[in-house]
Amino acid sequence: MKPVDAAHSDYVAERAAREDDLFVPFIDLMWQRASWPDVAPRISAISDDFHNLFASVAKLQLFQRLAGELSTYDHEAFARTELEYMFTVGRSIFDLVQEIIRTIWQDTKLSNPEDERRRRSRKLPERFSRVVLNRGATTSQEELVDTYALPPALCQAYLRQVPFFVQLRRIRERTVHGFGGVPRIALTERGLAISAADKLFDGLITWTDEHHFNDRLVSLLPIVAKLVIGTVGACSDLVQAFARQIVLPPELAPGKHIFVRSPHSFVVVPLLAAVRNDIAWWPRSAGPNSR
Repeated sequence: MKPVDAAHSDYVAERAAREDDLFVPFIDLMWQRASWPDVAPRISAISDDFHNLFASVAKLQLFQRLAGELSTYDHEAFARTELEYMFTVGRSIFDLVQEIIRTIWQDTKLSNPEDERRRRSRKLPERFSRVVLNRGATTSQEELVDTYALPPALCQAYLRQVPFFVQLRRIRERTVHGFGGVPRIALTERGLAISAADKLFDGLITWTDEHHFNDRLVSLLPIVAKLVIGTVGACSDLVQAFARQIVLPPELAPGKHIFVRSPHSFVVVPLLAAVRNDIAWWPRSAGPNSR
């Protein structure tokens, strides 16, 4: 074999080799400064999940582009099952990040003897929900500090993720455990849409006039954008806050970065635009050749 390029890879470089290769702070920080044997598999798992989310978005765009060649049932069934999968993956990523923080925290030693005693007496939970929620209510910063001896700045990073995480978990539980599932998806002249009356995404998205196709239907794009960009951003926010509170080894590749190469990285630009409310619908021609 004489490979000349990579289609799917994380690689080290001073700058991106291609315009649409991605810099993800979570991937860069973890690989550079925390890729120990007991942490690296979880970093790889999250990286793979990011790739899978991008692939799912690309499939949704493909279903939209090929709608004329698909039956009404096909495009709806394909899109609904893909969206259900994405919410399941997004929810599971939070627990993988929690496992990383927990693993590193177990090997951390605090300089204050009383803080160190509390750290050793109460291990961090394996699940993200058990850190930030207590009987359905949000855990306070004071409780996190007192219980686990976590630095206040890391506690604040945890609590910043709670509103998004709670919405993500609620949607995942409804879709996976049979409480109604993903709502019907329609194909309009402007693209994939869902019913504005469906309550599944309440609290996740604030609909604007631009999102509406008519009085009944709104664009699917902002939901997908919030899910993907919100999940990737939460991972980066948590580990960056964590890294500022403990001593990690220096970078493995000083002066360089880890970039993410995916065949489906073209999906990220419209997702970011949708999060900024710069666009409300996918272009009908959206695809790898229409960046």
